[in-house]
Amino acid sequence: MNLRSTDASTQVAAVIVASVFTIFAGVSVTLVVGLAAGPAVLNALVLGAVGAVARTFRSPGEEVTPPRPWWRLTGRAATGYVWAAVFLTHSASLGIMAAHTDQPASYAVTAVLYAALAALFLHSSIRLSRPATTPVAAGF
Repeated sequence: MNLRSTDASTQVAAVIVASVFTIFAGVSVTLVVGLAAGPAVLNALVLGAVGAVARTFRSPGEEVTPPRPWWRLTGRAATGYVWAAVFLTHSASLGIMAAHTDQPASYAVTAVLYAALAALFLHSSIRLSRPATTPVAAGF
């Protein structure tokens, strides 16, 4: 069974639920285990949520049966550019926070993670923006 979602309201609800759960889990782990474990769990959950969303959400009119290529994270290039901007902004804010705290490691690691997600969404959008007839090197 291929789990796919093309309904915008379902997709928004899933993102909200995943965000609330991720924040709750990160704060809970921080309170129970300690300050070092919370950001690690939060980062793992964010990566899992982004991966799940990229594999299951489909744009209206997009094929739902075949799996997406590994590089394709969104249905349209514009959506990927928006997510790249969101993740890049978040990365920059975490980088600023890392520079102004006594324990910069968790902020810096998370900033790098969000910068990497921004790069992946940017890569996806650039590839989606290319004309269909443009030959693409194998794997990239």
